[in-house]
Amino acid sequence: MCADLRQVIHRAGWTMFACLAVLLLVASSVSAQVQDIVRVGTYNIKFFSTRVVDQGDRLQKLQAVIEAVDADVLGLQEIEDRAALHLLFPPSQHDILIDDGSGDRQDVALVVRRPCTVQGPTSPPTFVFPGPAHERAFPNRRDLLKARVACPQGPPFTIFIHHAKSRVGGRHATDPQRIEASRKIL
Repeated sequence: MCADLRQVIHRAGWTMFACLAVLLLVASSVSAQVQDIVRVGTYNIKFFSTRVVDQGDRLQKLQAVIEAVDADVLGLQEIEDRAALHLLFPPSQHDILIDDGSGDRQDVALVVRRPCTVQGPTSPPTFVFPGPAHERAFPNRRDLLKARVACPQGPPFTIFIHHAKSRVGGRHATDPQRIEASRKIL
């Protein structure tokens, strides 16, 4: 009986060892797959400008949020200019796409963390609905920013950044504009 028990334990040990080995292989495969994911996010920073350095701890709080999001590709809304973005995203580590000539304090922007890159034209950036014909749907140049992004993790992809009309004035007043923009985008 004792020899049979040892044999069962021996077989069970090898079975557990084999299961553990398979589990480790699967876990390392899943870990490799997780590293192959491109993280994409969007963030309305609310009137972000270089004046943030005079706004208490706002810059540090924004940095903490952006670090926690950990996005490879980040669409941003309400950005004043490229200089403001450089406070959060060092140009040596990021590709930055923004309309430098707009003069608007509520620009949309795209920030891409290297090794991912923005492909194609970047200055001026590509907007889908430029011009006064689309002003009602995209007021104050809140046009749809379009960019092509390439990352080593997979094939290049197209991304769109949008900043919808605010609800200032209430839904009754603003929903028609927001719906019109949505229909044009779709």
